[in-house]
Amino acid sequence: MVKKNEKKQVHIILQGKGGVGKSVVASLLAQYLKQQKDVCCIDTDPINPTFSKFKNLEVEHLDLLTSPNRINERLFDTLIEKILSSQKIFVIDNGAGGFLAISNYMLENDIINVLAEQDVYIHIPITGGQAFKETAKGLLSIAKQFDQKTKIVLWINEFFGKLDKDIKAFPFYKEIQDRIMAQIIIPEQSIDTFGEDIKMMFTEHKTFDEVGKDEGLKFMVKRRLHIFREQIFIQLENTEI
Repeated sequence: MVKKNEKKQVHIILQGKGGVGKSVVASLLAQYLKQQKDVCCIDTDPINPTFSKFKNLEVEHLDLLTSPNRINERLFDTLIEKILSSQKIFVIDNGAGGFLAISNYMLENDIINVLAEQDVYIHIPITGGQAFKETAKGLLSIAKQFDQKTKIVLWINEFFGKLDKDIKAFPFYKEIQDRIMAQIIIPEQSIDTFGEDIKMMFTEHKTFDEVGKDEGLKFMVKRRLHIFREQIFIQLENTEI
């Protein structure tokens, strides 16, 4: 059972490195929240709007960029107005191509204080493997940009491999550990079974509900994806979201 949090929420997925699972995080989070809340999903990725391909989540694609690292601020103003006037929970996936521009807009326009009546969550994925250093640098940069009002949720995506050690053991983490309100692990999976099934689900942009109703999928595929769903949703249940 998902805990009820009556306060309005805005969830923003940020990370300057592309291809590290931002849309995966957005889709998992949106599915979790949709269990008992009205959720509005927005994809602002101008180059690779993967989140908007999850048709069952009814994601609105909003291309905010007018040129590299420059956004249409009036269009972003409209999005903020929409958030302020709505009772829905917002999940906003921001692509790497618009990362700097949107981060700058949020800081220059003091968006966290503008959204003071909402709980604002910044979800930041990092990965193991070759992209670890770059995603860790992104985590550190984002955490330092926003003040204590911002709730940071760290997602550790083990699809590209596990971290060499516990995240808390890295020196950079000690600088921001008081800013991290929750940590979610997308666990490493066996390649031939769980890994292949999860890859299929995200490649075909399916939700867990769609997978469960798909008569073309074998029982054990559905079973493994149900187990994966529980792995993620149980972690989310243990947060204040």
